[in-house]
Amino acid sequence: MPRVIVVEDDTDLRDSLVDYLSLVGHEVVGLSSGLDLMMRVSSESFDVAVVDVNLPHEDGFSLIRQLRAETDLALILVTVRHSTDDRVNGYDSGADLYLVKPVDCRELAAAINSLAERRRPSKPGLAGADGWVLDRAALELVAPDGARVRLTRSEALLLNRIVLSGGNVVTRAELQALISEPGNASSSGRALDVLLSRLRSKVKLRTGTALPLQTLQGVGFAFRAKAGTD
Repeated sequence: MPRVIVVEDDTDLRDSLVDYLSLVGHEVVGLSSGLDLMMRVSSESFDVAVVDVNLPHEDGFSLIRQLRAETDLALILVTVRHSTDDRVNGYDSGADLYLVKPVDCRELAAAINSLAERRRPSKPGLAGADGWVLDRAALELVAPDGARVRLTRSEALLLNRIVLSGGNVVTRAELQALISEPGNASSSGRALDVLLSRLRSKVKLRTGTALPLQTLQGVGFAFRAKAGTD
């Protein structure tokens, strides 16, 4: 069953959703704020996030954008807002599904199952016994067993350069130049280390396999496994 995180500041509604989803077999965590959400997903693996739009301090649209950029979660927005403009905003923000309150618990459970099923690898062994595939169009890294990890654009950019090196070392300076922003070059070294650390953790959580990215201290990085791009 999918592992679900529900973010809703209405205590009664949150508890009812968590109780129902738990009853039908999901492993569910209920939270009340966007801050709690981002802290939780940075350290644990989930399959689906159900996010209310009207949250204190940060609205659900901005949270969905951040989750879409930094995680591979399936994303469901729930809200009382029902205008076409709000729906378009939700989908433009990265939501996979937009549900208007009151939400039927059976419909929500079915939607969660459907989205989680689509995210499961449909072709085990897609890249071969020891290979990885970087799907640049979908912004996904595919592990040897077919498990998929959604990438941010920065992660995909770095992996693309490293994979295309064919196992040769790519220098830190070259990778830092890929992600540095004008006028902010001094921080690109730290940003590179943080980005690669998060990428390693995300791949390990999602696939159970360590990313075969070798660090050559003070020099650069190399991809030490069979890999391709799609």
